[in-house]
Amino acid sequence: MKRYLYNIGYSTAEDSLYFQMWHTQKFTEKELEAHVEDALWAAILWEVEFHKELKCKGDWKEYTTFSSLIYDDDFLKTLVSKGFERAEFEATWSCDGWHLALDREGRRQDKENKLAGRLLNRLENT
Repeated sequence: MKRYLYNIGYSTAEDSLYFQMWHTQKFTEKELEAHVEDALWAAILWEVEFHKELKCKGDWKEYTTFSSLIYDDDFLKTLVSKGFERAEFEATWSCDGWHLALDREGRRQDKENKLAGRLLNRLENT
């Protein structure tokens, strides 16, 4: 059975959060947005009830940023109820994108320097 992978999340200048989710159906961006909108709505309804129970004063709507709603359990539960399945990764790899790939003594003494050293050795031995 063919499955399609979707990247769902948010980004700000300070942080970001993305969920990779599988589904057996292929969606356009507009169709995917409709599913995300339903999930956001479920999270908003939970927030409304939560703040009613606390009898919050003031503008509680400030707590309904997209980032806070996407962190809400009801957001993911709604997507799962629509057939989405969270993708699990066996391993992840990333690096400092600003590091020079052939500089052993780069910006920091870390994995990028070690990797750059190995790449430079390979280049020197070719």
